Amino acid sequence: MKLRTLFCVTLFSLCAMSGRGQEPTLSVSPTSLIFGESGGQKRFTVASSTNWTVSSSEPWLTFADMNGDGIINQNDVNIDGEITVIAEANTETEQHRTATITVSGAGITAQINVTQAAASADDNAWNLSLTMTAVLDGTGVMTVSTASESEAMPNFGYDDVPWCDELDKILSVVIDENVTSIPSYAFVDCPNLSALTISNTVATIGESAFMNCEQLTSVTIPNSVTLIGDYAFGMCGLTAVTIPSSVTSIGTLAFGACLDMTAIYVDEDNITYTAGDGVLYDIDKTSLNMFPGGKDGAFSIPASVKTIEYGAFLYCRNLTSVTIPQSVTAIHDYAFFGCENLTELTVLWDTPLAISEITFDDASINEIITPNITLHVPVGTKTLYEADPVWGTFGTIKESEVSIENIPNTPFTARFTGNILRIESPQTETVTVYSVTGAQIHSIVKSAGMIEIQLPLPGEIYIINGSKSGTKKVIKN
Repeated sequence: MKLRTLFCVTLFSLCAMSGRGQEPTLSVSPTSLIFGESGGQKRFTVASSTNWTVSSSEPWLTFADMNGDGIINQNDVNIDGEITVIAEANTETEQHRTATITVSGAGITAQINVTQAAASADDNAWNLSLTMTAVLDGTGVMTVSTASESEAMPNFGYDDVPWCDELDKILSVVIDENVTSIPSYAFVDCPNLSALTISNTVATIGESAFMNCEQLTSVTIPNSVTLIGDYAFGMCGLTAVTIPSSVTSIGTLAFGACLDMTAIYVDEDNITYTAGDGVLYDIDKTSLNMFPGGKDGAFSIPASVKTIEYGAFLYCRNLTSVTIPQSVTAIHDYAFFGCENLTELTVLWDTPLAISEITFDDASINEIITPNITLHVPVGTKTLYEADPVWGTFGTIKESEVSIENIPNTPFTARFTGNILRIESPQTETVTVYSVTGAQIHSIVKSAGMIEIQLPLPGEIYIINGSKSGTKKVIKN
């Protein structure tokens, strides 16, 4: 007689009198679960107004943590819970196997049908579901395919990817037609992965899906993808990437610490993101999302930017100088972490912006860069910055002196001759001049070539924004 495993958890109502006279309710979601041959974990939820128990019909299917609570709401008692289901690996190659999860309470029963794929007869092939397989051939090509018209790859944990013992053998990955997602951790830490083909049926690329694939130097993201998860391509060998128009969500550090990446491009039809000078922004250029890890030289952040996102300049080791405009009101953690060759930072706030102590440094892992950076601040503010707990850690703090800074590789110049500001660019565009406090001083539509503007205040710092060329900082004599 088949052994049976029974795991019971009973939830008691918070108030014995609540719900008297009402019919009890109990339901589960989802009502079916499918496991690949390697097993793993999945979760289901219970919504109930009564006490309940849960059991499994098969010993290979057990339960872990259960999270439930009783909530009294308008005299009704809702006893809800979430349970983790654990399936052991299936070693039977002949056929798939099934089990039933039963949730019972107050005479009501709800069931979840569980199916697990049979084990593959080939050590380099895995049945991810009843209709989806992953096969690693003798040339190192991993192909994920499905017999269904549309199917997502199952979710994996970091340590339970079915091919975790074969990572160094994977040279190329092909995600076939009809596969709709690449889950978290699917191909993390594949040291020799150098080619990737993603079909135009894939809509999501999960967290850390290709993280730390150092040999992966290029990828074409199809115009079906809407979501790229956190760290999805972090620490890869990518040299550039193009975000298609379909993408509406890019996770934190999705391309972080790609040390050879020099540019991020965005399709001009994308309505959520844009790029300028190879840098990724939100569509309004109010958030700077990601600076390519291999981009070098000096960089002036556009005056439209209000937020520098988490890890935006993480490990940009070729970055030497950054100018942050006064428009920036928030800089998130690790924004400039690991920028070991950053030697000049210019800020334009009259009062130091409050930032976290781990914006530039993390003493807990002995990653300290601020003592090597010269901080340039507005005239008359040095004492304030020296007293700040974070800005005060910079090795040298100087008040602004005469200089002109232009965005590299942009044919846009701004310079003073006496009180005359000469601005030159090769296109027709709107040029706006701001004071260091952000007040607009002058705006004009210029034709291609040079214009001259006479400014009334000597000794001021001016921000010049060209609508097509970008932003420049000019510090007047």
